Amino acid sequence: MLKFLKSLQFIFRPSFWVISLAYNKGWDKRLNKLLDDKCDVKMNNRTAILRSESDEIEIWVSNYPYAFGYWYQQNNLRPSRLTIERLATYIAENGK
Repeated sequence: MLKFLKSLQFIFRPSFWVISLAYNKGWDKRLNKLLDDKCDVKMNNRTAILRSESDEIEIWVSNYPYAFGYWYQQNNLRPSRLTIERLATYIAENGK
């Protein structure tokens, strides 16, 4: 229920209405696990490398929110809108 209530915020945010890639549940879970593990973030020009003890991936962090958080190395996978918000906050607080 809480997830549903949090998702309602996107009704009032037109920038989230059109996202350029299709949602992928497996990618969303993997990205959330990295964020839960308090991964390290290394910023590049348009990408970020997220590194934990068990995983390392490079994701796209330009074009917020349209393509933000997609894993372009694996068939253009996109996380959920809630995960995009969570990732943006995480990168703003921990990005180097």
